[in-house]
Amino acid sequence: MESEAKFRYKARFYFLNRFIHRGRILDTAAGLGEFLSQAKQINRWQCFGTETSRYAVEFTKKEFDIELSIGQLEDIGYAKDFFDAVCFWHTLEHLPYLSKAVKETARILKDDGFLFIAP
Repeated sequence: MESEAKFRYKARFYFLNRFIHRGRILDTAAGLGEFLSQAKQINRWQCFGTETSRYAVEFTKKEFDIELSIGQLEDIGYAKDFFDAVCFWHTLEHLPYLSKAVKETARILKDDGFLFIAP
């Protein structure tokens, strides 16, 4: 039987997939990488993530072979217009500088990109 958490991450990915089907995806505060692992399985996505927990970064690399950047989104320095999709799954309320994160998201998201937010 599938765990509730795994079902939730699959549901998020299938929702996203209704709007966009491939490209570069960024999961902010990616946790243990479960959401990105769904995207990676489809094999049409380049997966990126941010996380402040060194444990989570190491776990995600070991478990899913996905590299996460450690730190806050606005401090990482992704290229302008780099991402096709940026996801904030229940993370906005935890960000120390929300306005900085929003400005950085606008900079790194392509003009025709998608922003996904779950409050």
